[in-house]
Amino acid sequence: MNNEKSGDNVVAKVNQWIGDDFTAMSIRGNELNDFLDFCNSHEEVYIFGAGKIGKAIRHYMNQSGIACAGFITSEKINEFTLCYKKRKTGVIIGVNDSHLQEITPLLSKFVADSDVFLLSSDCRELMGRQLSSEYMRENFWINVFVTNRCNLNCESCSTFSPITPLCKLNTDYDINVFNRDIQQLHSLNLPAIKVFKFTGGETLLHQNLFDMFVLVRKFFPQTDIECYTNGILLEKMEKTQLNMLKDLSVTLTITEYPLSGLNINNIYKTLDENGINYQVISYDKQKMFFKRSLNIDKATPKHCYFECLRYIICNSLFLYNSKLWKCIYSFNSVFLNEVFNTNFELVKGDYLDLFETTTSEIYDFAISRIPFCGYCNPITELIPWGLSKREIEEWVYFDNETEGKPT
Repeated sequence: MNNEKSGDNVVAKVNQWIGDDFTAMSIRGNELNDFLDFCNSHEEVYIFGAGKIGKAIRHYMNQSGIACAGFITSEKINEFTLCYKKRKTGVIIGVNDSHLQEITPLLSKFVADSDVFLLSSDCRELMGRQLSSEYMRENFWINVFVTNRCNLNCESCSTFSPITPLCKLNTDYDINVFNRDIQQLHSLNLPAIKVFKFTGGETLLHQNLFDMFVLVRKFFPQTDIECYTNGILLEKMEKTQLNMLKDLSVTLTITEYPLSGLNINNIYKTLDENGINYQVISYDKQKMFFKRSLNIDKATPKHCYFECLRYIICNSLFLYNSKLWKCIYSFNSVFLNEVFNTNFELVKGDYLDLFETTTSEIYDFAISRIPFCGYCNPITELIPWGLSKREIEEWVYFDNETEGKPT
């Protein structure tokens, strides 16, 4: 999100998050359950349409462990009728709405309505876009995870930052490792990285953060740089740092929290006066957090992975300690293990080694389900922002309040 300029002043755009947006994700989850039920109720399932959407649905089925017998096209419909068996052969529509008027009458001649499944238009379009390696290649970005430490203490924090002080693990991305990693990323000659988004924890707590900006700008001079922050430390930022933000064209993304004593308007005024690009994430009425609880049994059905925001809206991977990760929960689960004696396991398929991968593997990995998805329950709850009590229930789900809970 670029900022607009009015005269000599920078006018930050505001991205307002509205809790009601959660409703659409819930509906999509029901669709995927219906999709699985349809596939399980048929001995063989075909996809009508071998274009972008059809291929994306096939990819989703493969990742979900759902068998697909192949593709059907208008030209091969007669061949399909020879193998079609009522109530045993299913057909999933894999085209956009503009082709439905052509396909529906054609199928109705040979296939019972109960043997045809149609995802909503939104879901088909979403799969065709987000599960396409070609689309990922054109819209890819990198999240640089710099630290797990934070100066806030948010309930159900997605990076488990509230329990970081209880751990002996060093969470900061070492500047020397990052220097090596960013050079390796550059050597992979990815066609395009749209933006580097620095994130955490609270990014401004990393003592070498500005050196990391310099390295990115050195090896990726034309790529946008954004840095997420809660804004608390901006009040004490030195003039030299403000100048660096401007000179390196770093855009600050400031998430507003209902904090007493923080004069956020003064911070925005300082940024305006120094010509620094920034954008603001504010919240409608009550600030809310997604609560996504992990299950220790790794029992989440495979087909649920496309309910995750990482697959629905994020064309990106996390860069952290010489690895590329799809999920922020995965590489931060070590903190849960240390503090709560859980046993969340990371396996090879949960990440890519930056020094043992190729460009095509990166894009394929970004649209594929990872084994860690088995731990992650779909988002079922929005909670008002509040302070963490550092209790395991903020992050881990238990069927029974007493049984199965780590000691």
